[in-house]
Amino acid sequence: MEGVLQAHSALGETLSSLGVARLNVARGFRERFLGLMFRKSFPEREALLFERCNAVHTCFVRFPIDVAFLDGDGAVLHIERGVRPWKLCIWGGKCAKMTLEMRSAEFPLDRKNKKSCIST
Repeated sequence: MEGVLQAHSALGETLSSLGVARLNVARGFRERFLGLMFRKSFPEREALLFERCNAVHTCFVRFPIDVAFLDGDGAVLHIERGVRPWKLCIWGGKCAKMTLEMRSAEFPLDRKNKKSCIST
């Protein structure tokens, strides 16, 4: 996790503000392909980070999740709450470089989007 935090300047602050206690990073093909699929649950305050990712699906995910779309530094662009199983979530567009997944209702409700996405 240290390497991930060093690579993305705002990620540590983002994780703290979102209440993430433990971060898993989906790195290899298998980890990225499976993500949260087929799991019966996901531990409280644990998150799964996908680098180089701006969209997610919840096919074969058995529970609703919250998805945070992050820019290249790790700052939050948008949070999609309560994404149910069998949904496609494409919010990120070109600006989102990473996604962070947690159990539904784990991201603080008062959390506002920090950055706007402006195409250049």
